[in-house]
Amino acid sequence: MLSTLVASNDVVKISTTLRSMVGKHDVEAIPDGVVSIDENDLVSVLMGLEKAVSFAGLVCETVPSEIKNPKTSGMGDRITKLSHVTVAVGDKLNYGRIVNGRRDRLAGELGVEPPEDYKVQERKWGMRVPNTPFVIHRGQLYLECLITGVSQTEYKLDGVIVSKDMIAPYLRPKTADTSEERLGVEVIWRDYRLDSIVQVRVDGKIYVVVR
Repeated sequence: MLSTLVASNDVVKISTTLRSMVGKHDVEAIPDGVVSIDENDLVSVLMGLEKAVSFAGLVCETVPSEIKNPKTSGMGDRITKLSHVTVAVGDKLNYGRIVNGRRDRLAGELGVEPPEDYKVQERKWGMRVPNTPFVIHRGQLYLECLITGVSQTEYKLDGVIVSKDMIAPYLRPKTADTSEERLGVEVIWRDYRLDSIVQVRVDGKIYVVVR
């Protein structure tokens, strides 16, 4: 039902449905205090974060953006990245406000004025679902979040964890140079597609998403 609703791109109905899912996850305990959940339960857990901005730990499996020629090399279907991150999420999280706040704080510390032509980059794709931490884009649901820490990054080749050195020939170096970075106020903002989230850590509980 959720996938059909998201595909409709009706943000009002999506918002209402997501808010109705708070606290309705049906979990099954598995060894070591970890909890097994499905994707609907995952939405319920993330919607259940009570504060306007809350913190959580995520493990996400994605296709690295730095793969060289992913289609022609064939490596886009073989290499994935496991990111172990701490994030801030919430319906009140605002990219522009955070960047501007850090910019003004840094300028005050340095005793300088920010460049007059400085402008926070607007969202280039997707629509934010009101009163939720989610974005919809082309029939998919994404969790919008601010990265506050990265504890570990792992790479997989054909589903097996390998060293980065093994896949380095297929990766290009990152050369990002945004206006935020030049100002020294880089803000790492991510939109994780729901089906890329494999684990969530909230309030001392670990939820493993089983698909």
